[in-house]
Amino acid sequence: MKRLFFHSSSSQTHIQRMGWISCICVGIAVLLIVRCVDLMIFQGETLREMADNNRFFTQTILPNRGIITDRFGNILVANIPVYREAVQTVPVIHPTLIATDSAHAFDLLLHDPQRLYQTQSRVPQFSNTLSHVIGYTGVVDPNTTSDVASLSEIVGKTGVEREFNDRLTGVAGDRTYEMSANGKIIRTVDETPPISGQDLTLSLDATLSATAFNALNGRPGTVIATDIATSQVLAMVSSPSFSKDTLVDSLHDPLTPLINRSLHPYPPGSVFKMMVALAGLEEGTITKDSLILDDGQVKVGDAVFRNWFLRDFGRTEGNITVVRALTSSNDVFFYKLAGQVGPDAIAHMASLFHFGETTGFELHEEETGLIPTPAWKESTIGEKWYLGDTYHMGIGQGDVLVTPLQINAMTAALARDGTWCIPTLLTQHAPICEEIPVHKENVEIVNDGMVGACTAGGTGVPFFQWNSTASDSAKVACKTGTAEHGSADAQGRRKTHAWFTMFYPRVNPKIAITVLLESTSDQPFLEGSADAAPIAKAVWDNWRARYPQ
Repeated sequence: MKRLFFHSSSSQTHIQRMGWISCICVGIAVLLIVRCVDLMIFQGETLREMADNNRFFTQTILPNRGIITDRFGNILVANIPVYREAVQTVPVIHPTLIATDSAHAFDLLLHDPQRLYQTQSRVPQFSNTLSHVIGYTGVVDPNTTSDVASLSEIVGKTGVEREFNDRLTGVAGDRTYEMSANGKIIRTVDETPPISGQDLTLSLDATLSATAFNALNGRPGTVIATDIATSQVLAMVSSPSFSKDTLVDSLHDPLTPLINRSLHPYPPGSVFKMMVALAGLEEGTITKDSLILDDGQVKVGDAVFRNWFLRDFGRTEGNITVVRALTSSNDVFFYKLAGQVGPDAIAHMASLFHFGETTGFELHEEETGLIPTPAWKESTIGEKWYLGDTYHMGIGQGDVLVTPLQINAMTAALARDGTWCIPTLLTQHAPICEEIPVHKENVEIVNDGMVGACTAGGTGVPFFQWNSTASDSAKVACKTGTAEHGSADAQGRRKTHAWFTMFYPRVNPKIAITVLLESTSDQPFLEGSADAAPIAKAVWDNWRARYPQ
């Protein structure tokens, strides 16, 4: 009996085990079937794409970047081919590349073209003359959120290269390869050629720009020349300059070569006096015949505000008109006029000429400058505005800051009898202008003073000879400026930047030229007449020799 019972129990256990095993097998089979259904039906398309991706490789073909030319078709920046040779002797997707010269590249093209790879380098054609305007290019920032074809795409980083990047870039193409399991190319399956970027013609005159840059002779400063009728920029150079190869060194250069000085703010000094004169005329504070006494200096408490003429020559001019004050750049006249007109009226006039804001010029590096007011000083600095602040404002000092481009735009607006236009680098559209709400006869008075400044008895010495023989309609109108900045030395002197701005001719004007020359430790005391005006004359001479009068 025991034996029979034991046998029965063992059979039952065996049957149970077989049942469990069968259930497990059935379960595994069900899972396999479900997984197969999932792979074939639900994930089949995705897996097929993954397999094709492992089998096929699509390579982006970057387009040629558009060529930039000046107004006469001279190439300013071009694409220079760069050749590289694949180390691998059979085609692979990611070859190891080494640089090679054009002669060896030609040999590869003839005998082993699959190992030849060509890219392009962006190279300026006029040395570094226009580096600040043209800008430079580089590879895409890996963290970019922009829509780019490839992280190896070349994009504009500054200047025109950046502002017109979409136009210059073009449309990328692609090439699809079939690959073997070990990553070698079997064949080209499909190819879409790239579309080259659009060429871009700028208003710049490369020859005039080179003349301006050479006239600076390596000194820190800037020259701007614009066509008055169209507001097109003919020259905009900044010194010192830079190249793509010197970018890293430029970051640590105390002369800050990466700054576009045309768009950077400086104290204007006497080139701001036209705004003060026009404010006085528009407010009715003075007329063309009003006289203000130059007695050499103005005192406010213990502070003494002297005229440069008294300081340098020990002389005064007596009672003078606004035309004479602009001609001789008389500080005492403008101290007193500013005190009568007031800072808010001066600031209002400056705002009509778009000081204190960007001009709308195409390059994003443009800065606004500053036109201070009593409200600004109290809210920003937390200090009261004093009469001395007004006197400083009257001669373009104190907290007043302007860019050379703003001064050039003001000069051109005065030449147009009060029509202010946005400076532009493009030639394809009409100028965008506005009529400033000032009386034309008052602008004429200011312009008379500017003609006087470039005539004997004025301050624009390099143009005296021309204006002495030119007809009234063909005279040069100008203004010099010597702008103090920084702290005073032991003798009470401050370093001075040199300004010069002009338009020509007096009637039917065609060109406006503005020069800013920075002081340095080697040349701390610069003057508008002696240092900036000769640069403007060199540019003017080149322009007259090459453009119809």
